[in-house]
Amino acid sequence: MAPTIFILSTADKGGERTHIQQITSGLGAEYEFRVIQSGLSPLSLRSLYLEIKKDKPVLIHAHGYKSFTQVRLLKLLGCRVPPILGTIHGFHLSRYPSAIKRFFRLRIERMLCRLQDVTIAVSQSDYDAILSYRLADEKSLVLIPNGVSISDKTVVQSEKAVDELRQLGIDLDRHDIVISVGALEPVKGFDFLIESMHRIVQNQSDTRLRIVVLGEGVERRRLERQIKTLGLINHVFLVGRKDNCQGWLSLASIYLCCSHYEGLPYSVLEAMSMGLPVIALDVPGCRDLVRDGETGLLAPFGDCEAFVSAVQAVRENEDLRARLGEGGRDLVIKTYSLQGALDKLRGAYGRAGFSRLL
Repeated sequence: MAPTIFILSTADKGGERTHIQQITSGLGAEYEFRVIQSGLSPLSLRSLYLEIKKDKPVLIHAHGYKSFTQVRLLKLLGCRVPPILGTIHGFHLSRYPSAIKRFFRLRIERMLCRLQDVTIAVSQSDYDAILSYRLADEKSLVLIPNGVSISDKTVVQSEKAVDELRQLGIDLDRHDIVISVGALEPVKGFDFLIESMHRIVQNQSDTRLRIVVLGEGVERRRLERQIKTLGLINHVFLVGRKDNCQGWLSLASIYLCCSHYEGLPYSVLEAMSMGLPVIALDVPGCRDLVRDGETGLLAPFGDCEAFVSAVQAVRENEDLRARLGEGGRDLVIKTYSLQGALDKLRGAYGRAGFSRLL
């Protein structure tokens, strides 16, 4: 019988969801995974403890701050729990604008971090930040970058995607399609992306550029109002969440990322794996992948003028576009393969769990 591993998660979306799907699919023949939605209420703590007593997992792999905190609280309360491994999908104190909140977050983390067996950082930026804030030591901290399957650059275009674009008035022969993928949430910076498009249209009213955003979220109505107010209903399209991202990416010439911060964005990895040049803001997570002038272009955070200039430079220079696309694809193939990530995770499981049981 395969050993049981509990996977705790608080987010059924975005990179965390993709990450967990990769683990359960890629290592499912070796381990019996149970994915549990976690929380911090007394009822959630009790429920998790009863599940642990019943199924006796050899390891708990927590994803995200709330899940990580939940299982560590059980241990702090004296409950008997198996070894704890936690993946940090982006540790960025900038998400807490209040200095008081940042102070208490650090104090709580420094108290709880002694309770876990292994901490995983998904990017070098995260790894360095976790060490600098003293939230783990080098013995317990492991760098396992996110990975993706290497896409075929000649992937067949999705006919469904082509039909949807035609219905929106987008012609593949006449228009230059640029894509961005992500949940419609403030942290993803789609308001900045829309403002950037507005500046391009102001300078070139007949521009062929069409920005297609794949994703859904709480910001949809506000972003729709912004698009309408700026007169961009024929230039920016929110098409919702799509399962076949590769089919959509195959229709684009450039990929854009305007996130305020990231762990290590799967959307950028997938775009690079297909040879798309990436333009992103210079923030943690993105700068780990986008090496300015080699695998894409970076613009300073919040600098709309610099971001627009980068978009225009890549659109107008076919040689630059091809060079950045090839550079990004080569980087993913060499450093960010899915199989490589799974192999490293298998090693971390052994390090955290089974070595303790021998």
